[in-house]
Amino acid sequence: MLGHDVVRDSLAARRQVGLVPQEVNFDPFFTPREVLRFQMGYYGVPPDDARIGEVLRALDLFAKADTNTRALSGGMKRRLLIAKALVHRPKLVFLDEPTAGVDVELRRDLWAYVRRLRSEGTTVILTTHYLEEAEELADRVGIINSGRLLLVEDKVALLRRMGEKRIRITFSGPVGPLPAGLDGKAELAEDRRSLVVTERNGTPSAGDVLHELYRSGFPVAEVDTRASRLEDVLIEILRVGREGET
Repeated sequence: MLGHDVVRDSLAARRQVGLVPQEVNFDPFFTPREVLRFQMGYYGVPPDDARIGEVLRALDLFAKADTNTRALSGGMKRRLLIAKALVHRPKLVFLDEPTAGVDVELRRDLWAYVRRLRSEGTTVILTTHYLEEAEELADRVGIINSGRLLLVEDKVALLRRMGEKRIRITFSGPVGPLPAGLDGKAELAEDRRSLVVTERNGTPSAGDVLHELYRSGFPVAEVDTRASRLEDVLIEILRVGREGET
C-alpha cells in the first residue's frame, strides 16, 4: 500500500487509507473534537489540535466541535464521518455513498470538498448510485453489476466511445429533399419540418450538417442538442451485457 507492506508494516499501510462508511459508526457520547482526537490515535498519529480544527472548519463543523455528537443533525453526522476519514491525512480515501440521504445543499458542499481533496493530490474512490455524482466528480469510472467489474475507463473517453449526441433541427416550414451531401447523415421527419442528426464519435459532425443546410438555403429556425449522460451509457452497458448472456 503506497510502498508499505500490509503485513510487515501494517500500521504505516493503514495510515495511508481513510474510509467513510455508509453507516454512522461513532460513539454518540463524545464531541466531534474528541472523536477526531481518538481517530488520530487509532492510526498512531499524535493529537494535533490545529489539524483537528482545520478539518472541522473545512467541513463546517467547528461551531459544533464541543457538542455531543448525538445532538448533531443527520447532515452534520455525515460531515463528521468524512472528518474522521481525513484527519490523519491519508493519501487514499474510500467514500462509500457519502451523500446517501442528505439534502441537495450538503451534497454540493461535499462535492466541493471532494474536488479540493483531488486537487491536493488525494486519490478518492467513490461508491455511489447517483450517476449525476459520478459524472460530476469522477476522472475514471468503474461499473459493477452483480459483483462483476464490467469496465474501468476514463470518464470522458467512455462518454465519447459509447455516448451519442442527438441534434434536432427545426425548420420554419416544410422543406424539400435534403442535399445529396446529407444522405444517410440525418433523418427527416414525416412532416418535413425537422430532422435529427445522431452523432457518435464525432460522426457525422453536426456542424457539417448545419453548414450544408445553411449553404443550401434551408430555413433553420431552431437547433436543440442533447448529449448522452453517464446514466445513458450505464443503461447501454447493462443492456449489452444482458444480451451477451442470453
